[in-house]
Amino acid sequence: MNTLYNSIPEDFDINKLINPLSPSRWQTYEKCPLSLFFKYSGLCVEEKGKMLIIGSLIHDVLWRITNDFIKEMDDKDFPADEELTDWIEERLKYHLDQVNIPEEIQKDLDLYRRVIPNSASFKMILEVIHKADTVLNEVKLALDENHQLCDFHSDKAYIRGIVDIGLRIGNHLHIIDHKTGWSKQDYITSVQLPFYAYIYFRGAQSQGVDIEKVTVHIHKVNENYIDSMDYSIEELEAFGKRIDAQIESMRDRKNWKPNVSVENCAYCPGKHLCEAYHKLLEIYDLKDAPSQEDLVKLYREYKAHEARAKELKRFLTAHIKAGILKGQEIDGKEIGKYVLKTAWLPKDKEEFIKFLIQAGISREEIWKNISITKTFVATFSKKTEIPRELLYEQVKEEFKLD
Repeated sequence: MNTLYNSIPEDFDINKLINPLSPSRWQTYEKCPLSLFFKYSGLCVEEKGKMLIIGSLIHDVLWRITNDFIKEMDDKDFPADEELTDWIEERLKYHLDQVNIPEEIQKDLDLYRRVIPNSASFKMILEVIHKADTVLNEVKLALDENHQLCDFHSDKAYIRGIVDIGLRIGNHLHIIDHKTGWSKQDYITSVQLPFYAYIYFRGAQSQGVDIEKVTVHIHKVNENYIDSMDYSIEELEAFGKRIDAQIESMRDRKNWKPNVSVENCAYCPGKHLCEAYHKLLEIYDLKDAPSQEDLVKLYREYKAHEARAKELKRFLTAHIKAGILKGQEIDGKEIGKYVLKTAWLPKDKEEFIKFLIQAGISREEIWKNISITKTFVATFSKKTEIPRELLYEQVKEEFKLD
């Protein structure tokens, strides 16, 4: 039987997981520290999902097309739109023909075959490249512990990252990051973009270049648009301090417990070695662990339920203010206080779970789709029935709850 882990082993060198810190390591740690251990300790082999395979392939092809453009167009005038469309289409076909493409993603690539040659956003990127003072295609950057530029593969590398395209126009640095699957919320909250901006800024500083601002342009390839985020020098210097604080926190062995949830476990290569995940399956008497595809599907279904729950909150709040639910109680608590002061506080998930059940969302859907904490486990392991009838009839017609 495999050893089950509830934290990193005492004798494991924690620096192997931290140094050099990259955006992907940081983000994995934030979601679930133990997942970072599984990914980088050598215990598990991470299988690439379909979306990751497509993303890697499109990144590689765009890198090759950009390289071709830099070589062929450097001393020429920027081509007219129709000419550029034909050129991109020819280069795209050529590079895709060089790749052994799995059968299961052939149809998905048809979208990119149509979008990329006619993409106004990609043409705009090529035009900016044509005008830039300096251009670096796929920039591998690393900084040492003093945040000075060092070799990407050096043992002194403290942090590092790979920028899709880096360019400079005067004293303004620009980073272009191709994305095939991110939502706007993903990149607004992610550490990846300020991380890239900081490491590119420090790299330029190390070369004696005076920089006034860094802009990261997110190129949504499949949706044909570009979103941009500016970072001032003050913001970047503050982020540099945040990096040091993050690494210091990660060096504390107490901060490596698992964070079990459907979203986090779905793509974790080591969940079969995670004690917390196995306990979760035992509590709910599951003989077979859900597949990765099922976990992702269930998480998406929960997000829809979450939106419905917010609508439910507004509906109930209006009823409370109108006096319709005045004086009614749940578990001895007046309904107004329950809804407004207890159920909707993120820290009090047990009460929120009860509320979702009373709103008609099944226990099975809830436990599969909401982050699991000790409070959740305690709540759902109880065999007692929680009454639904108090609110159910009043909201069922409004929200078509089954």
